[in-house]
Amino acid sequence: MLNECASVFFFIIQDVLFDEIQVSLSKLTDSVKTGKHENLSLENLQNHLELYGNSALAQRNLHVLFTFTLTQPLWIEQISDAPSST
Repeated sequence: MLNECASVFFFIIQDVLFDEIQVSLSKLTDSVKTGKHENLSLENLQNHLELYGNSALAQRNLHVLFTFTLTQPLWIEQISDAPSST
C-alpha cells in the first residue's frame, strides 16, 4: 500500500540510505591519518588494539581489515589510474 501511494518517496529514501551506507563503509578503509587528523578507520582501530590491549580482538579485527582491503571496489583503482586531463 505504501508503495502504491508514495513509491517515488520510498525510492529516494532507499537510494539515499544506500549511498550513506556505501560512504560509511568506504571510510572504514581510509588511511590512519589525513593531514594532522586521525581517521576512525579499521587500520587505526587495529593499531590501538595492538598498542593498548586485547590481542584476541586485534586478531579478529586484522581478519576484517584484510577482507575489507581485498574487496575494495575496482572503480577506486580505475579513478586513481586514470590519466589526468591537465
